[in-house]
Amino acid sequence: MFETKSELCKARIRRRMADVGGVLAIVVFSLFFGSAAITYLGDLPWIDSLLNAHDSGGMGLSSDQILRSKLFATFLRLYSGIAFLT
Repeated sequence: MFETKSELCKARIRRRMADVGGVLAIVVFSLFFGSAAITYLGDLPWIDSLLNAHDSGGMGLSSDQILRSKLFATFLRLYSGIAFLT
């Protein structure tokens, strides 16, 4: 009839995991859509599109960096945007 504390905790964890899954789905979709649109419209390589699609700092186009720095900058900008909103 009533739920035990462990059942409540498991239900709460399941709800939180569903929330995290939904947020991750939105983030992945945004990364894909933004990068695909810039690749198509801007005629850029995918890594430049990925970096430029999520340029929250307003730094403009960046084509003189190496692959590692572009990936790091992309995920740093994404992380900082999410951290700012939470």
